Amino acid sequence: MKVLIANDVCRLGGVSTFMLSLQSGLRRLGHTCDLFFFEHGPGETLLPSDGSVYFGNLGECLEHVRRNRVDIVHGCQRSTVQ
Repeated sequence: MKVLIANDVCRLGGVSTFMLSLQSGLRRLGHTCDLFFFEHGPGETLLPSDGSVYFGNLGECLEHVRRNRVDIVHGCQRSTVQ
């Protein structure tokens, strides 16, 4: 199975750390798992350099899904509640 996990900005901690953990777990189970961010950020220093991390706009994300025949896209929506 091919999975793409997407989030808005690559930050330190929180969702970005969860994404890395989920990617690792899915890979251990034999799945392909890429990460996609819509904005660069300070969390980039933690990302793997194995070609499984992508940055771009919505069109580029959709193209990645089409080109790589992704089965599941998991996205996170940041809460605006403070």
